[in-house]
Amino acid sequence: MGASAGLASTGITAASVSVGAEKNPTGTEDAGIQKPVQQLLRNRNPEKAAQLMDKKGVEYDQTAVGMPLVLNQKPGEDNGGEDDGISTQAEYNKSNSQLVQTVRLVSGSIYRSTISWVLEYEGEIVNACVDSAGPKDGVSVGFSGAYWEPVNDSWRFGSNTTFDDRKTEGVIGKFDDPEYVPVTGCNGGIRPKVPSLSRRSSWMKVDLRKKQSGKHNVYGTYAHTWNPFSLPSGVTFSISLGILSVSTGPNAQYWKRRSDVNK
Repeated sequence: MGASAGLASTGITAASVSVGAEKNPTGTEDAGIQKPVQQLLRNRNPEKAAQLMDKKGVEYDQTAVGMPLVLNQKPGEDNGGEDDGISTQAEYNKSNSQLVQTVRLVSGSIYRSTISWVLEYEGEIVNACVDSAGPKDGVSVGFSGAYWEPVNDSWRFGSNTTFDDRKTEGVIGKFDDPEYVPVTGCNGGIRPKVPSLSRRSSWMKVDLRKKQSGKHNVYGTYAHTWNPFSLPSGVTFSISLGILSVSTGPNAQYWKRRSDVNK
């Protein structure tokens, strides 16, 4: 059933939370809670969504990972899908940026992956010029094509997020992350107002058809990209073995985080 019996108070602490197979599993559509669960996940309330699914006996898994603060980041950081024990409450105290993935049974052999994210902008003001206006960030839901296939035209995206590509092993979107530039320059610049929560957070969802019984990974990935000091450079995204890959030009940098679910 649920990802964790203590989810509401402790957050999610395992990298890939496995749920035992049930003979007659219940989906959110079967239980009549499809819309409220999706709305809670879109509004970055994964714990409340988990509580509702637990109450109705729905089959689901959920993981959360912390991501770097935008102004304290280093290029190339990749957690390799490992959960660092970050609580789903972390987004409210700004201790980390955050990525959450929830994979739930809808009905029959159809599952839905919903990933949501929020970027936090604490850190050294001088770094705002390093991470200035640049390429859009990449987001994806990936999987092995041997075990899963995306339901045609089932992908949807939140605000400032658009469809980029569909591959045999995943769906890619792009998030237009907000610019954050000091008012009077990098040296001694005045810290600008942090972008609104609605501008620095969003979500995407994809419906998947399970092709083989058993537990199989679904990879939710977020890649933050930037052009230091606005030097022009391109960024492209692809998927290899279900994992989002990032290719950059000579001036672009990025870090990547994954939230893996074994379902």
